[in-house]
Amino acid sequence: LTIPISVVMKSPPPPSITAPADGWKTNRAEQTIRGRAQPRSLVRIHRAGTAIGQAAADATGAFAINVVLVPGANALTASAQNRNPVP
Repeated sequence: LTIPISVVMKSPPPPSITAPADGWKTNRAEQTIRGRAQPRSLVRIHRAGTAIGQAAADATGAFAINVVLVPGANALTASAQNRNPVP
């Protein structure tokens, strides 16, 4: 007897961006975005709704994602996804 079982994990809470600080200014396009998320979730950084970088949060929930900024203001958001998302 075989019984198929799917384990579906609910979506993790939104990650928080801890660096750079809101309103920070730079003259370098390449930056590292750091923050906290659910441990081992896949974190994406978005600019204007488009993902511009992603990485897995570590076992403590910390993440660091290298991105390339565009000239002018860059409003960034972060999203997270479990390793076994809802299909």
